[in-house]
Amino acid sequence: MTRVASDRAVPLAPCQEWYLEYVRSHAHLPPGNALDNTVMALRVKGRLSETAFEETSERISRRHEALRLAVSTRGADVEQIITSRSAAADVVDVTAAADPAAEAVRRINAEQTTRIDLEHDPVFQTRLVRIGPDDHLLMVKLHHFVIDPPAYGIVLRELGAGLAGHAGLAGHAGLAGHGAEHLGPAPSFRTFAEERRRWMSGPTLDRHLDFWFEQLSDVAPRVMPSDVPRGQVGRYRQGHLAFELPEEAGRALAALCAQRHVTTYMALLAAYQILLLLWTPAARSREVIVASPFGGHVEPDEQGLVANLLTRVFIRADLAGDPTFAEVLDRARDASLRAYDHRGVPFRAMVERLRPGWDWSVPFDAKAFYHGNLDLVQRGSPVRMPGLSVTRIPLDRMTRHFVLPDDDGVRRLWQNQNPAVNLAQWGDLIGGEVVYNAETFGSARMQALADDFLAICATCFADPSTRLSALRLPSAGVVEDGHCVPA
Repeated sequence: MTRVASDRAVPLAPCQEWYLEYVRSHAHLPPGNALDNTVMALRVKGRLSETAFEETSERISRRHEALRLAVSTRGADVEQIITSRSAAADVVDVTAAADPAAEAVRRINAEQTTRIDLEHDPVFQTRLVRIGPDDHLLMVKLHHFVIDPPAYGIVLRELGAGLAGHAGLAGHAGLAGHGAEHLGPAPSFRTFAEERRRWMSGPTLDRHLDFWFEQLSDVAPRVMPSDVPRGQVGRYRQGHLAFELPEEAGRALAALCAQRHVTTYMALLAAYQILLLLWTPAARSREVIVASPFGGHVEPDEQGLVANLLTRVFIRADLAGDPTFAEVLDRARDASLRAYDHRGVPFRAMVERLRPGWDWSVPFDAKAFYHGNLDLVQRGSPVRMPGLSVTRIPLDRMTRHFVLPDDDGVRRLWQNQNPAVNLAQWGDLIGGEVVYNAETFGSARMQALADDFLAICATCFADPSTRLSALRLPSAGVVEDGHCVPA
């Protein structure tokens, strides 16, 4: 990646390149589509020091360098620096409203759609909305460029420690910091980025690029049948269809994972690979490639680091030969482990190896490398602040909705999207949603997709000896245009 020269510049960590390209490819989004925001609202009851809230927010931003990043992009040139800016923390009083609690939620929902400008705005913003003397709504807002779920948990724990240390001590500003003094120095993001850049270079980088070249240099397109021809779609309107794995299938999944020494993700991946095969027929291949976010915070230098360490891995599967689900699962496990071993390659280095001479003034569509996206997240633990009652408040869902721009490359980026499947696990329960362009796919077709996925899970988790040719899915006869459920 080209960088603007600056003595204060911090090199982009390899993981940052993946998200930065996402930001560049979404730069055309209109106001009201602030999908780069991650916002949480907590109802906090008890004696809470508003002074402690402001000082704790500032302390957290001083502690973690990534929360003070400013990023400037001009064409293909990128510069990021660590600024001296503090968190944007403010206190708002809505006690005079007719319904203070409803007014507090309304204001936080409005805050969701206000974009954070990476170059000019603090990427870490907090707000405390006073509903009553001992009743507040706490908002934490961050830009996805600097945060991922584990890092978000670190910020919430430190914020909770600062506030819990003041529970019952409102007005005692001199005690600011109580409850968080035990925290040692935070890992340096600058050091992390510099060391990762040095490590992911030379022969090490070449070895990883060789692997991905072998995996992704010959990707046969797989396009999911749509209700409207993709080239005729001129708008994007995000649709969501929720589903939940039945308890019996969940128990079978847990038993299967224990028996075959695989993770929950690997088993769900194998089921999703079969779904993609059946829903995206390709004339010359029975291979499918699934993209999946891979989280960091597992290496020693990542522990306690507040930053977005997510990258993508691409998992290729060959489902030729009418395999059993057990065979598909074994292949998914082996392919996943190989992909994990080669994670963290800078995005642009990968593209330049696979698409030599790419013009970086044009955003690159990473979907050229894969057929479907599968994400599994573990639901985090409840936020705890000893001495205070804390409840998470659900906020309105933000969705994309806009007219596709005239730029041919960006239009194709949105027209060619296959639906994504996002899964979440909390305890023994697994739920998820299909996310799709409702201008391209009808709700009945997406319901059929979800029903088929659940049927694959139920059948194959219970009996992993099931062959693909033996699957009988609910959508047979419903989804036309080449849906290839084996006879």
